[in-house]
Amino acid sequence: MLGIGIVDDREEQREEISEAFELALPKDLSPEKIKKNWKLFPSVPLPNLRDYPFWITENKISALIVDQRLREVPTPKYHIDYDGHQVVKYLRPRMPNLPIVIVTGYQDDILTDIRDEVTFIVGKDELGRRGNELTKEILEKAEVYKKDYIFKLAKIDELAQKVALGNATAEDITELRGLQMELALPFVEKKIETDQWLNRFEEAVNKLEALEKDAKSFIEKIEKSSDESSEE
Repeated sequence: MLGIGIVDDREEQREEISEAFELALPKDLSPEKIKKNWKLFPSVPLPNLRDYPFWITENKISALIVDQRLREVPTPKYHIDYDGHQVVKYLRPRMPNLPIVIVTGYQDDILTDIRDEVTFIVGKDELGRRGNELTKEILEKAEVYKKDYIFKLAKIDELAQKVALGNATAEDITELRGLQMELALPFVEKKIETDQWLNRFEEAVNKLEALEKDAKSFIEKIEKSSDESSEE
C-alpha cells in the first residue's frame, strides 16, 4: 500500500489536497484495487514533532505533504508550537529520503533555508492550477521511496540472518546498524532516545557473538569427548 500523509490545520485544505490525489489516480483501476494500493492519511498537526516518525512508519506513509503555517486554526485538545519547515528540519536526519512537499500561501523567507531539504515547495494557488500534474509527480516519487524501503527491509533480514548464523563480517554488521538506524529507529523513537537504542542494538549484537562462541566451545567439547571415547 502507498500511503500519502497530508498535514494541515485547515480541514478544507486537507479535503482539497485529498481530492486532487483521488483525481490523479489511474482511471483504469477498480475502486477495490485503488483501496488496496493507495491510502490517504489527512491529519491535523500532531501534538509534537517527535510524533511524526512513528505516525509515518505506522501508516506506511511514502510521501508527506505539510502546510507551512500550522498554527492559524487552533487544534482541539492541544497546543501547536511549530510550523511546516520545522517538521522538515526534524524529519530530514531521521528519514533522509522521504518525499516531503511544503504547501504555502505566503512568501516566507524561512522556506529558502529548507529548499534543498524538500521535494518541492508549492503555493496554494499553484496547487489549485496544477493539482493533477503535481499529485502525479508526488505519487511517482512515493512509489520510488516505497520500493527502496522494501529493498532495505529485505537487506536487513539478510544481514540479520548472517549475524544469527555467525557468518557476518565487520562490514555486514556496520551496514546492518546503518540500515537499522534508518528504518527501525522511527518505531522506537517515542520510547527511547537514539543513543539508548544504539546501545541496546550493540548489546544484542554482542550477545549473539558471545552465543556463537559458546556454541563453538560446546561443539568442540563434544567432539573432544567423542574422540577420547573412540580411543578407549
